[in-house]
Amino acid sequence: MGIEKGEFLSKLAIEGTTKYQDAKALAIRVRGLCEAKTRQSKELVARYAQKVSSASAEDKKKDPLSGVSKVMQWEDKRDNEKAE
Repeated sequence: MGIEKGEFLSKLAIEGTTKYQDAKALAIRVRGLCEAKTRQSKELVARYAQKVSSASAEDKKKDPLSGVSKVMQWEDKRDNEKAE
């Protein structure tokens, strides 16, 4: 009985440690992905802000079919990236 209990507890400790290590590795990976996405979003916000500020008259002209100009599209994309 004592040996079985010891084997059970050692198995439980090993499996618990393994699951903890897996969860920790996953959390580290997810955190890295989140930081990468944040950097990417900030770069895109800067890029779209640059496009909006240097837009030509042609870019500001609304498309007759959609009613949306390129500047309006860039502003929407910039706002979406800010929300990320």
